[in-house]
Amino acid sequence: MTERFRFEPLRLDHADGLADLHLRALPGYFLSQLGRGVVRAFYREFCLHPSDFGVVGRLLETDALAGLVVGTDDVQAHFRGFYRRNAPLVAFRLVRAMLGNAEFRRGAYARWPQAWLALRSLSPLGGGKGPRRGAQGAVHCSLRLLSILIDPALRGSGLALEIQNRFLAQVKEAGHARVGLSVRSDNARAIAFYRKTGWTLTHVSPRGLWFERTV
Repeated sequence: MTERFRFEPLRLDHADGLADLHLRALPGYFLSQLGRGVVRAFYREFCLHPSDFGVVGRLLETDALAGLVVGTDDVQAHFRGFYRRNAPLVAFRLVRAMLGNAEFRRGAYARWPQAWLALRSLSPLGGGKGPRRGAQGAVHCSLRLLSILIDPALRGSGLALEIQNRFLAQVKEAGHARVGLSVRSDNARAIAFYRKTGWTLTHVSPRGLWFERTV
C-alpha cells in the first residue's frame, strides 16, 4: 500500500491543497461551512506552534495531497492563536453563515462549543495549558489528535492507518507517550476505525466519545 503514497511533515505551503481536501472530505462540518479561507487559515495555524504536529500524504502518481493527520499538545493555545489571528475573517464568515444558511442555523446549538471556544480564545484571560478534563473530573492526556482527512476517493485504501502511524511516530519522537482524540457519537465509520487500530475508549459524554492510546 505505502508505495502508492509518500509522507512528509506538514508545512505552510500545504495549506491551499489541504483546504481543498478538507472541503471534499468534510463538506458538512462546522469549519467547512465558514468557507475555504477559514479552512486554509486553520491548517496554516498548525505550522505556527511548537506544540502542534502534522503529517501529510501525497498520491505518488499525481503528487496530489491525499491525506492529513494533525494534532496538538496545547489545544487552547492552538485555538487561541487561530481565532485571534483570524478574528475578522472568522467573524464575517460566521455572521454570513448564520444569515444565509438555514441548515447552519438549525445546527447552531450543536456548534455552540466551537463558538464558545472562539469567544474564550479572543479573551485576554482565555486559555492556559493544562490537562483536559471530562465528566466527573476524569483527566485526559494533553496531546490530542484533532483531525484525520482522507480523500473520499481513497477511503479503504489503507492510507488512514498508514498516515495515523506516521503521526504517532512523529509525536513519539517528540517525547510523548500517549495521545487522545474525541469523535462524535454518530460517526460510526471513525469509531470503528479507532477501535480496530489500537485505541481504547475511556469516556463517553453527550457530545461524543474519547479514545486514548500509547505511542
